[in-house]
Amino acid sequence: MNPKKPYFVKYNKFLINKQTVTPDIRQHIETLNSDDDAPKHFAFHKIMINNWPTTLDILFDILSEYFTCALIPVSPSVQDEITSFYTNNLNFILKIIKLDFNFLYERIIVNIDIIYNDKTSVDFFNKYETLIDVVSSVVSQRFENRELDLSDFCNDAEFLTKKIYFYKLTLLSHFKIMMLRIGKETKSLNLSRNNLWEPPSSILNFFMKGDLSSINLSYNNIKSLNQLFSPEMYCYKSKLEKLWLEGNPLCEDLDPLAYVKSLRLKFPKLVELDGIKLNPKTALIPFIRNYLVTPNHSTKAFVEEFLSLYFCCYDHPTRSKLLPFYSKNATLSLTTNSPTSKELRNSVLEPPKKSGGYSNYKYIGRTSVLKALQQCPKSLTDRDSLTIDVLFCSEKCVVLVLDGMHIEPKHKENHFTFRRTFTFEILRKRVVKCLIMHEMFTLTHTVRHNIENTITPLCRHPIALKSPDAEEIEALLKIFTYLTCLKSPEAKKRLRDRQWDIRRALMLFNTDLKANKIPPDHFLEVEDMEISDSDSVMDMVD
Repeated sequence: MNPKKPYFVKYNKFLINKQTVTPDIRQHIETLNSDDDAPKHFAFHKIMINNWPTTLDILFDILSEYFTCALIPVSPSVQDEITSFYTNNLNFILKIIKLDFNFLYERIIVNIDIIYNDKTSVDFFNKYETLIDVVSSVVSQRFENRELDLSDFCNDAEFLTKKIYFYKLTLLSHFKIMMLRIGKETKSLNLSRNNLWEPPSSILNFFMKGDLSSINLSYNNIKSLNQLFSPEMYCYKSKLEKLWLEGNPLCEDLDPLAYVKSLRLKFPKLVELDGIKLNPKTALIPFIRNYLVTPNHSTKAFVEEFLSLYFCCYDHPTRSKLLPFYSKNATLSLTTNSPTSKELRNSVLEPPKKSGGYSNYKYIGRTSVLKALQQCPKSLTDRDSLTIDVLFCSEKCVVLVLDGMHIEPKHKENHFTFRRTFTFEILRKRVVKCLIMHEMFTLTHTVRHNIENTITPLCRHPIALKSPDAEEIEALLKIFTYLTCLKSPEAKKRLRDRQWDIRRALMLFNTDLKANKIPPDHFLEVEDMEISDSDSVMDMVD
């Protein structure tokens, strides 16, 4: 499409300023601006400002606010103390004329000159195309499978090629029809790497009535959780399931457990944070807890939260999110019989010491510790194998010992038994932080047919136990007899036949009861039932 020549020839490349502006020029621009059929968006006018003292971003923000218009500059440059850029916004030019070609900035009057119709869209875009067309094309290319990827949007290759200075993401809010249409269809929104100081309300407003359940705000400039918990984000409290915040300043000194806890309080439906799946019941797994000391409530809560979060991060392929758990001067003593990579051997502080087929390594500094852990074999934690011992706890220190097994994701016949001893330092400032000061990590590679001979996998949770002791058998019988009203010998026989798994025992009991296969004399008489203990029994079930 070619613009009609009569619209532009009369004042082609004409310098407009305080001295040259005439009523005819003003009337010409007003007529062209009000004519919806005129190809006005193909003409670009050069705006020139003398001795601008600061950055281009500040200039465009000041101009947009002062002249109350949407401004997307094209081909900005600074040369010989003249800052210039191009615009096709005739409404902006009319406001410059009405305000006498100047504006106020920090008590300084800044003068503006205009070269009318200096270039066309062909000079910038290689064809007659509007800015709306270009921006819509870029956004459409970034929308796929109900995911809108606006990451590093201002530096999109098409903008750079066509010299469009899309200097901030919130300029998208001026494309209302396009954003409303896409907002209704978007389920996942990626806003990463856009230098955002807070969640952009002008952008998020377009998605409020849609099905948005995932927001990526990673690698921006959000400095505190208070900036995140804005009224705009509060609107997504009831439906946000996935959130990314890594790479923001708020993550640098924030304790990982406090970080997760704060966000889960604000977004109760959150199931994934920074790519790590969160357990809805807080505790990652049922495990044995052996408190060799008497811990307080906060220590118990810390152990639960630490295990839940740490092993989610450890099982992640990159393990990069383990870094905040360690103190800057943390040390790691690694003992393993598993073949180590070249990178792991090269990063060790001192030559490995070998004893009985095991190699011993030592690392200092959390960066070195993270690198060593990343070089350990990729694995998934066997959730039924963990045993945790709390050896010591005080106001300044906690010592945990953890035993269990890892499984290789691609080769499930390969198992690694491990023991990890964590020593935590408790820092009390504005927020209590628990950082790992030292870790002793023993990793033993084994194979499937040796597992039964080397370690008996434990499965410890309230309704299934392997090789239970007398106290645990008594607890299981109490629960099972309360639920079934069976006499103790029959209840014990049924539990033993099902390897002490209440689920399986109850399923068989239900089947036999419906088929009338259980003799009446196997049930307790009413006067024999311990109804008074029902509350305590149900607590055990819970």
